[in-house]
Order: sequence, then C-alpha cells, then structure tokens
Amino acid sequence: MTAEQARPEEHGPDERHPAERRRAVRNRVILWVVLAVVLVLLLLLASAFVPRWWAQTVGGLVDSSFGRGLAWGLGIGVVFSLLPVLLVARAIRRWKGWKGPVVLAVVAAILAAPNLFTLWVVVGTSSAAHAAERTMDVNAPWFRGASLGGVIIGLVVGIAIELLWRGWRHRGKELKAARERQVRDRPERA
Repeated sequence: MTAEQARPEEHGPDERHPAERRRAVRNRVILWVVLAVVLVLLLLLASAFVPRWWAQTVGGLVDSSFGRGLAWGLGIGVVFSLLPVLLVARAIRRWKGWKGPVVLAVVAAILAAPNLFTLWVVVGTSSAAHAAERTMDVNAPWFRGASLGGVIIGLVVGIAIELLWRGWRHRGKELKAARERQVRDRPERA
C-alpha cells in the first residue's frame, strides 16, 4: 500500500456526497428544533416558577419588616446593578476578539438577575407574576420601591466610576506623552 492509498481522502464540506449533505442538514434541523422546543418549555416553566420563587425568597429575607424591606431592596438594587454596569463597561472597551466581551456580557446578565426577577414580578402579566406581587406586598413591604431606588443609585455610581476611570486613563496617557515630548525636546548637554 502506497502513502497516497493509506491517506484518507480529504473532502471539503462541498465535496461530500449529496446524501451525506442531506443527512447533515437534516440532523442540524432536528437539533435546532429540539433545542427550540426545550427552550420554550423552559421559558414556560420559568414564567410559572421564577416570580413566585423570587417573591417567596425575598419575603423570607424581609419577613414583613419595613426596615428590612428597605435595606434588602436598596442593597440588592445597588449591588446587582453596579456590578453589571462595570462589567458591561469593561466589555465595550477595546478587545481583541469577541469571546471576552461575550463572556462579560453573560456574567453581567447573570449578576443582574435579582433585579430582573423583581422587574418580572412588577411588570409581569402572568398569574404567577400577580401572585408574586401580592406575596411581596405582604411579606416584603418597601422592597420593590427600594430596589428601584437601588438600581438607579447603582447605575449612576457605575457610570460615574466608568467616566472617572476613563478620564484618569486619558489623563495618564496625556502626561506620558508630555513627558516624552519634554525628554525629546530637551537640549543635549555637552
């Protein structure tokens, strides 16, 4: 057997047999349909479960106390809006490639989940969202309003931090350029 006979034939994606191409396309379509059905089922399950679960969780933390509702609402609102803002700001800075910003955006979305759950309870139109809203009215007073205030504070602080950081970096670059010009323009001493 020669070396050419021992080597498998190299086929590009367009050089496959038509039956193989049809099978590959069929398998890909089946995969995407199954993934879409699973995603829809997960969303339906989540829409019935998540608002009630979040209201019960927050209700357990607050335990019908106005002070704890205010404190937990502000704390969750600030932390889980400030961190995503800082991550998104980092993601939109210059990167080489797309993986870094995508990972940071996904992490930011996960970190924003508590605020998104509260928003889901407040603006949701499902029976689960309405039940969760009633649960929060009784077991977590002031939480929703304090959470909104915390989100606003977190967004403002996050944007301010990012603007100050960019200004500081820009100023550092200008100082470095000025020092380099000063060294370059300095007369040579004999």
